[in-house]
Amino acid sequence: MPLNALDTPGVFETLRVYKSRPAWLHEHLVRFYESAHSLRLEIPWSKSVLSRWITQSIRSVRKKELTARLACFRSGRDGLILNLMVRPFRPYPKSFYDKGVALNVSSVPTSFLKADFAQVKSNSYTNAIGAILAGSEASVVYDHLQLDPQGYLSETTVANLFLVKDEELWTPSVSCGILKGVTRHLVLEAAHHLGIPCRETTLTRHDFYRADEAFLTNTSSEVMPVTRCDARRIGSGRPGAITKMIHKEYKRRVGELNA
Repeated sequence: MPLNALDTPGVFETLRVYKSRPAWLHEHLVRFYESAHSLRLEIPWSKSVLSRWITQSIRSVRKKELTARLACFRSGRDGLILNLMVRPFRPYPKSFYDKGVALNVSSVPTSFLKADFAQVKSNSYTNAIGAILAGSEASVVYDHLQLDPQGYLSETTVANLFLVKDEELWTPSVSCGILKGVTRHLVLEAAHHLGIPCRETTLTRHDFYRADEAFLTNTSSEVMPVTRCDARRIGSGRPGAITKMIHKEYKRRVGELNA
């Protein structure tokens, strides 16, 4: 099956599996079905049926720490292919969390088309072209941060962005053409629980450069501290206290899933 073919209409979700249990499966399935519906891929199975199939498939794998990719693609005129790929989770280097990672702002902005369909987690050309071009830029950074068509910060090729300024959490709003990440939503919930003010707004490179802290969120890396952008030091140049607090709260919630 052409899982990476940009010319094959399809949607996908990436899941983290902790102790043989897929984390926040319901939230991922809601987005999966909504994305499919936007592309007129009408999945004939209910969420509960698909949830049981995914859970049983994962439990049949010997390893307990996994990454699972659920995908649905059009096959022929009316057919659909549903696929679940499971593989052992490969942890990110500990140094990434201890020291933080570096980003650069890509010279390739997100397109208007991508902004229109940002909530669809798709393999389509309009969603992927910016990431492909940004990733082709010569750099040794961890990831590339894209701007929306108006020049505001959007998201990286694989993650949502958060900044910390004066003990307040800032993140690009959905109107900036970002994917409404599941982990992003959980981090906003965690911040609210911790009493950290949050602002979903438009952000500029200037906001990033003068931030006290920064981090990325996605399913695989959870909360990844960012300590440099465009060769500039962010804050103290070390992962900040609020970043660590947010990640600790996220880990606590992961633990509750398996309690």
